[in-house]
Amino acid sequence: MQATDSHDSLGPTINGVQWAVVSLAVITCLCRLYIRTIRKHNAGLDDIAIVVATCLSIFGGITGSIFTHYGIGTHIGQLDSDQVMHATEWLLIGVFQSYLALFFVRLSIAIFIVRMLARSQKRLKAAVYACLFLNFANTLMICILLGTWCRPLEGVWNKNVPAKCLPNEVVTNGNRAFAAISAGTDILYAALPIAVFWRLQMNWKLKRNLVIIMLFTLVICACAIGKAATVNETTSDPTYVNGQSTFWAVLEVNLGIIVASLPALRQFCIVTREDITSLRSKSSTTNDTPSEYDGAGSDENSSRGSLPTTWRPSMDQANDTEMKNNIISVKHDISIQKSYHPGGEPPVNPW
Repeated sequence: MQATDSHDSLGPTINGVQWAVVSLAVITCLCRLYIRTIRKHNAGLDDIAIVVATCLSIFGGITGSIFTHYGIGTHIGQLDSDQVMHATEWLLIGVFQSYLALFFVRLSIAIFIVRMLARSQKRLKAAVYACLFLNFANTLMICILLGTWCRPLEGVWNKNVPAKCLPNEVVTNGNRAFAAISAGTDILYAALPIAVFWRLQMNWKLKRNLVIIMLFTLVICACAIGKAATVNETTSDPTYVNGQSTFWAVLEVNLGIIVASLPALRQFCIVTREDITSLRSKSSTTNDTPSEYDGAGSDENSSRGSLPTTWRPSMDQANDTEMKNNIISVKHDISIQKSYHPGGEPPVNPW
C-alpha cells in the first residue's frame, strides 16, 4: 500500500480540529456531571443522554483518525484502490456514529427544555415532544437509508462485490433532507426556551444571559447547513468532498454537546467562583488571627472573648462576607423557582 500524499489534503486539519473539539466536549461533559450529581444533586435523563453522546463522540474521534489515515480529505487520484476501500468503509461507520450522537444531543436538549417547563405548560411540552419525535424519525430514516444503500452493504466500499445499490443521488438527497429537518428542529429548540424565559419575572441580566445561552443552539443549526451544502455522493472525487462534509459533521456533534451543557457550565462557573471567594475569606480570617494571645483555651467562645477588641472587627467582617456568599449561592438556586408561571406552578430547576 502506497503512502498517502498529504499535499492539498484536509486529513490533518480534520484530525486536529476533531480532537480539539472532542476534548472540549469531554471537559464540558465532566463539568456538567460534577455540578449536577455532586454539587446540585439534580441530575436527570438529559445528563444521561449527553453522556451517551459524548461517548459516541470519542468513538467518532477514533474512527475519524482511522478514515483520515486511509485517505478521507485527500484527492482520490493520490490514493490506491485499497486506501479508497478502507477509507470508505470507516467513513460509513463514522457517519452512523455521527447521526446517533446528534440524536442524543438533541434528546438531551429536549429533555432539558421539558424539565424547565411548568406542568401547566402542556402546549409547549407538546411542541418539544413533537420536535423530538421528528428527530427520532429523521434519524431512523437516514440510518435505514444508509443501511440499505447496497445489498450486501459491503458493496458500498468494495466494488468487487456483486451488489445491488441505490443511486448515489438518492443517498445525497437523503442526507440533505436529514440536515434540513435537523436545522429546523434546532431553531425550534432555541425559540421555545426563549419564549419561556421572556415570560418569567426574573432579574433582567439573568434573563438576558439565559436567552444568549439558548441562542447558541443555532450553532448546531449552522453546522447542519454547512454539512448539507458540502455533502455530495455523486462527485468524481468522493474522498476529498467527503472530507469537507466530515469537517462540518465533527463540529456539529461536539459543539452540540458543548452548547447543550452551557446552562450547567454556567452554574459550574458560579459555584467555582463562590468556592474561591469562600476560601479567600477563610484565608483572610486565618491571617488576621495572631499566633499567640493571652487567655487561649479550648472553648471557642472563651478564645474569642480573650482576643483584643482591635482584632474582632476583622473576624466579624470575614464571617459576614462568608454569610453573604452563602446567601448569594442560595439565591442562585431559587432564582428561577421564584419566577411567575401562568399556571402558578414552578418548574423543576435543572440549573
